[in-house]
Amino acid sequence: MREREPQTNSFEVQISPFAKQTNDKLTPERVDEVVEKLREKYREDQPIFYRFDRSFLELVGVSHQLLNNVLTMARRDGVISSPNRVSKRRGQGQVFYWREEIITALTYAGELRQQGLGLASTAKRLRSEAKEDEKLTLRGLAKKSGIPTERLHRLIAEGKVDLGDPILTETVKRMKDLHNSKQRLFSGEMAEGPLIQQIQFADLTIRRFHSHRQFFATVSEVAQEAGIYVWRAEIAAVAQVLADSGIKIAHLTYRNSEGQVKSSCYVLSRAEKEKVVKIFKVSKELAKFRRPKVRLVYGPRIDPLPTMTQLGDRQRYLAVSPFLRQFGIKIGGYSKNRVANFFSPDSPISILKLQRGYYFPVYQEGELREFIQRNRQESKI
Repeated sequence: MREREPQTNSFEVQISPFAKQTNDKLTPERVDEVVEKLREKYREDQPIFYRFDRSFLELVGVSHQLLNNVLTMARRDGVISSPNRVSKRRGQGQVFYWREEIITALTYAGELRQQGLGLASTAKRLRSEAKEDEKLTLRGLAKKSGIPTERLHRLIAEGKVDLGDPILTETVKRMKDLHNSKQRLFSGEMAEGPLIQQIQFADLTIRRFHSHRQFFATVSEVAQEAGIYVWRAEIAAVAQVLADSGIKIAHLTYRNSEGQVKSSCYVLSRAEKEKVVKIFKVSKELAKFRRPKVRLVYGPRIDPLPTMTQLGDRQRYLAVSPFLRQFGIKIGGYSKNRVANFFSPDSPISILKLQRGYYFPVYQEGELREFIQRNRQESKI
């Protein structure tokens, strides 16, 4: 009994002599004629089941094999999307294209013919490119991004992830059997860096934020690098200015076991970091935050001045008032004592001011103790 030859994708088979002959019928003039007839017979919103519609094949005047190659090459060259599928399972049910998609593919074939390129040469080129570029399926891209395939499909369909190619986006939207689809749509170059970051940002959670920390930055971090000094209560307003400027911002909240919000942070993609720094430097709404809020009021100069975050580091700076209370000296409140009563511009201790608070460097703690004791002996305190 003769062994049956295995079926292969129509794109992989060699173009038959008959198909090469019918290729001559796809001249630009012939394509224009076919396009006119298609628009007369089919409505714009009418599906064309090109595999089984005999009258359609007769109207186009090419073999089924040739038409399938034209559609396949147009799809792989990014001219049209994958066909719509009636059944959810791959390999079952019928597939169809809309009228304008068929017209686009035929026009594409006519342009190839006008350039002196036939189906055989184009097929060879696409096969060569497919070998050089190992593409990923939707499932492969989802795995690389660290999110479920269904979630990635939904993000693309809802427009939360921009693939930068409307044809490719439409192809993904039309996919039905997500886990078993073998369509390799995403090139290795496309599946690196920015796209992965965009996908993870669109589906950002606290766990993903920490496990892929290299892809993200907080608004506070970038603000400090740009010379913007803000309090925690002011971060929300800064994040809103960035969002109004087109930057995607995610608000992550940390909750305790009872579901109460413990803390939160505003996160952006590290790929947009340079753009955010520019916004910080030119935005009029953020001008009030650009002034240095930490000032040196007494003592030797400190260059550069610390940021608010650095000033809050108790390993580097201490508050003046609590330190003086160790010696029984009260500052402010009902007391008439003020920091200005104890320090002067020529003071040996560097005193920094942040709003109403005064601070000094930890490395000068010993000098400050000696300063206080000396002034007590001299009855200045």
